[in-house]
Amino acid sequence: MKKLIALAMVMVGVFCFCACGNRSGQEETDISLGDVKNANRFKTLMEDCDNISIKEERININGDVYSTAYWDFRMEDGQAAVDTWTKAGEQKMVVNARSGVLYELNGDAMNATIVPAAEYEKRIKGMMPFFPSAGEKLASVKAMDEKDEILVETEFEDPQDNAAMGGSYYVDADTLQIKRVQIATYDEKGFKTSIRAMTVARNGSKEPDTSAWKAITASEKADQCEVTVVVNPGSDNEEIRTLDVAKGCGIAVLGEEDYILYRDEACQVRFPSVDTIGDSVTVYAKPFS
Repeated sequence: MKKLIALAMVMVGVFCFCACGNRSGQEETDISLGDVKNANRFKTLMEDCDNISIKEERININGDVYSTAYWDFRMEDGQAAVDTWTKAGEQKMVVNARSGVLYELNGDAMNATIVPAAEYEKRIKGMMPFFPSAGEKLASVKAMDEKDEILVETEFEDPQDNAAMGGSYYVDADTLQIKRVQIATYDEKGFKTSIRAMTVARNGSKEPDTSAWKAITASEKADQCEVTVVVNPGSDNEEIRTLDVAKGCGIAVLGEEDYILYRDEACQVRFPSVDTIGDSVTVYAKPFS
């Protein structure tokens, strides 16, 4: 459903685990799911605010929160940027996206993933966890006058196990911008078995966690490895990316296609894993196809 590069997950007020809710004080209103999507596209939101902060909680059937995640989206130097961090028990993972690179810190493991320039902004937009997915269908739209909100409800199936799912989007009645979300999974009797509960804030004040970016890029020169990655070598869309990373950092290329890393420009000798223990290394990345 909603995807993140590996980490998805944010908070909301009160949501029950029963299949139905109180509909008093609500009236039908003529708004489409397309209207909501258009009002919450990344470019549109960035015209109205400096950043978008999101908190998500994943809640099990007993009402226990088993993981919490945060996102902070913004524009930096004309490019989309995001900081996201996830907590599950004692474990924590941080991803900071800057200038076409995803910097990841998972425990002590560090990874830098290069995204082809033409695909970077689309990938950042795709990380927004509250944006309705392509598979969702509109179930109902009701105005909630007492809160100046509109409740947009959707239904869809989990693409992995075909479980019934539903989205409840509480949007501002004037702008249609999403304020909070509940994504629920249902059992065969129509009762909720798990929930992703999110709140969305414009111009949020929470300080983002940038520890992955700092750990990978802010080390002393002697502890850095200069990595040169040639993406699509020899093609019309070849690009050369150079970055300094902490020694021992993993390197990958992530695009819409699967990329394989090679030692040579002819792309004949594969890199089982890129060795960044030395002072420098050159990598060639080519789509699997």
